[in-house]
Amino acid sequence: MWDQSLALLENKATDDKAGSKVDTAIEGFRKLIAQFPDDAAAQQNLAVGLLVQIKKFKEGGDSSRIPELEKECLAALAKLKQMQPDSTDAIVLESRIYVNRGDFTQAIKLMSEASAKPTATKDVWFQLIDLIGPDATDSELVEMRELLEKGLNQSSNSLVLNAYYLVTLAKLKDSKFSDQLEKCVELCRPLLSNEKRDLE
Repeated sequence: MWDQSLALLENKATDDKAGSKVDTAIEGFRKLIAQFPDDAAAQQNLAVGLLVQIKKFKEGGDSSRIPELEKECLAALAKLKQMQPDSTDAIVLESRIYVNRGDFTQAIKLMSEASAKPTATKDVWFQLIDLIGPDATDSELVEMRELLEKGLNQSSNSLVLNAYYLVTLAKLKDSKFSDQLEKCVELCRPLLSNEKRDLE
């Protein structure tokens, strides 16, 4: 049942306009959870399946089902948080519910919470930065700068994080911009050297 449900979820896509394949996968995960209520992977995959359906119905379909799907998804994520309190997965997935609703304030709040976890990966930071977006206010830019500094403490040589930090400093007219620009140039130097050798 597990393999079948996971396969249906991973292959949800193009020919499943009615959402029937994802419905089948979701039902499979519901049955697994009924048998094994403490299975974190089943809870997470149920939430992912429900999010897929929510997005599908939002884009066109039976939108009347969205509230019940959201309620079930939030319940699964609450259970997942209890089972994995140090994980970012449930928080990141919960933020997507609010992105689908268009409530970016709550989505950013949740992603900020996820980024503060010691297990936060660079992907969590990238998603948070994308949510804050290019039209950030000065106060949001200050918050972004602080978050990026925390991220760089964990991944000091991440080129993407350093580039985002550079742009944020530029928008804030921060005095650290010049030093950060030098760091970005140094991080890019090996890439530029490799490209030059490839052209020779």
